[in-house]
Amino acid sequence: MTTAWAKLVQENRKEILQRLNDAALSLFSDKAASPLIGEALSAGMSEILDGIDQNGEVIENGVNNVTRILAVQPFAPSGAMSVFFSLKHIILETARRAPAHSSLDDGEMIRFLTRIDEITLMAFDRYMMHREKLYQLKVEETRNRMYMALRRTGA
Repeated sequence: MTTAWAKLVQENRKEILQRLNDAALSLFSDKAASPLIGEALSAGMSEILDGIDQNGEVIENGVNNVTRILAVQPFAPSGAMSVFFSLKHIILETARRAPAHSSLDDGEMIRFLTRIDEITLMAFDRYMMHREKLYQLKVEETRNRMYMALRRTGA
C-alpha cells in the first residue's frame, strides 16, 4: 500500500478499528458477544491495521487470531468473512470523508483494494484451516468414545 493510504489508515485508526469491531460483534448474538471475545477481536483487528501495508508476521498473527475466533462460532463461512469485506468498505468510506481525499489517486486505490482482497483471501485460508482442525478433533473424539464404549462392553 502506498504512503497516502497507510497515512489515512493510521490517522483514522481509532474510528476504523471501532467500526470494524462493531461489524465483527454484530455477527454474534447478545448471549455470545462477551467482552472477552470483543477484546480478542479488537486485538486481532488492531494487528491487521498495523500490518495492512506490509507482508509479514504482524498481519498474519492478526488474521490468524481473528479467524480462530470466527471458526469456532456457528457462522456460515460467508458470514465470518464478511468482517474482512467490511474492512474495505469502512476504509473507503473513511477516505471519502477525509480532507485529503482528492490527493489519493486511482492507481493507489486499486493497489489498496487489491491488498485488502489479499488479506481477505489469507483470512479465508486460515478460517478453513481452523475449521478443518475442529472437525478433525470432533472425529477423533467420536472415535475415542466409540473405542471406550466397545472396551467397556468387552467387545
